[in-house]
Amino acid sequence: MAVLNVVVLFDKLLEKAAADTELANMKKKASEELTTQQAEIETLQKKLESFNEGTKEYTERQEEMLRKALALKNARDYAEAKYQKETFVRTKGLYKKINDSVADYAKQNGIGLVLIADNAEMDKVQNPEMLQALVSTRKVLFYDTSYDITTAVLTKMNTDYAKTH
Repeated sequence: MAVLNVVVLFDKLLEKAAADTELANMKKKASEELTTQQAEIETLQKKLESFNEGTKEYTERQEEMLRKALALKNARDYAEAKYQKETFVRTKGLYKKINDSVADYAKQNGIGLVLIADNAEMDKVQNPEMLQALVSTRKVLFYDTSYDITTAVLTKMNTDYAKTH
């Protein structure tokens, strides 16, 4: 039998750090593109003020501004949905790799059962609801640290990742 702290593993994986960086860059690029579109709309708004209301030019510019504003709204929604989807896909894939790595480690070391361990932070519990959530999600109340394979799995996964990147 062994235990593994999945939260610690996730936090210290090189692959997760790389994925987080890629996601942050993706979000930054989308934000820059949205800022550019917003600036175009603001420029159109200023130009609109130079036309007399009710004229053909005013109406055309107003419609163009409305089209761009709606396109910006759609682009924001799309960027957020894309970011959420990509975050989900990467997290799911990484969790599968963790499961596979734990299974491989357990088989190689004759371990028949691996439980999820966590660090209960009782000092951060501020109300009964938080306490109930903590208690209901705990899987292991106590374990001797000699059963903890987190560091071994982390080292193996980071070494494997570093070899391919």
